[in-house]
Amino acid sequence: MRRDEIGQSGKTVLGPGILLPLLAGAPARAADDLDVLVETYVRLGLPMSPDDAMLVRIRDGSSRHADATEDQRYRLGFLAPARPGGKATLYVGVDTDTHEFYLSQCEPTSRDEVALDRVETRWRGPVFETDTALATAIQCKVRGWDLLAGALVERSASSTYDWHRSGMRRGIEVTPRVALHATALTHWRNVIVTPESDWSRVLPRLRRLVAEEPDLAQTSHHALIESMAASLEPRASPPGSVEAMIDDLVDARPEDYWTLRQLFEYRERVRARAVAFLRAMERGDVERPGE
Repeated sequence: MRRDEIGQSGKTVLGPGILLPLLAGAPARAADDLDVLVETYVRLGLPMSPDDAMLVRIRDGSSRHADATEDQRYRLGFLAPARPGGKATLYVGVDTDTHEFYLSQCEPTSRDEVALDRVETRWRGPVFETDTALATAIQCKVRGWDLLAGALVERSASSTYDWHRSGMRRGIEVTPRVALHATALTHWRNVIVTPESDWSRVLPRLRRLVAEEPDLAQTSHHALIESMAASLEPRASPPGSVEAMIDDLVDARPEDYWTLRQLFEYRERVRARAVAFLRAMERGDVERPGE
């Protein structure tokens, strides 16, 4: 599953002394293993940067050494040009962003110029932090950049990212396959909290994830799915009724909550309390505002 067949022509990708030490002594990732990751990525419905997106470095501060020198740190991403009537789109792992600040931090690079020891692999999405290296590796593999893809898979495995924050059970081995499913879960949780997102599209994705990856089958995830499904149940509120107006009201998303389950429960509480109050006001049990 490659967009092209780019030969390596004997050149060391990522520059001398960067790729080879990273992979020394570690089992090589077979090409078919990366192909399986690509197929899984596509099946899970995760964002894929388009063919015309360029590889970019996204500046992310610097590291100071004992001799007072500094190394610029950065994230890797793909920058897609603006479409008619739209903006340029930055692909960072499984996240996309069009914010001018992040776009201004991008500078074009090539796969031969990547210094993995300077690559930051953690990225804060709308709410939940994600690992970017694995998803970027898969998008490199699709472009035929096998060495860079394999190196980024290893970089993901050696990062300090806490995969258990992505919903994995503690004590399990976080293989690339497990990490990819955890990344997908985090992506869809970020989609849920994005304004105007289509929750009916997210729900089947979550159900498939939990069914497909046993290490995601936790009570909290099942509760999240059940709460989301209940929240998406169609309303029978007559148009223009108090209930219909409240249904519109609870589509607003709170900006501060601890878990997604609390988000869905929040919606239900807001609706129930508002309906009860307005019904009481109709009966005259409470005063109308301004009376």
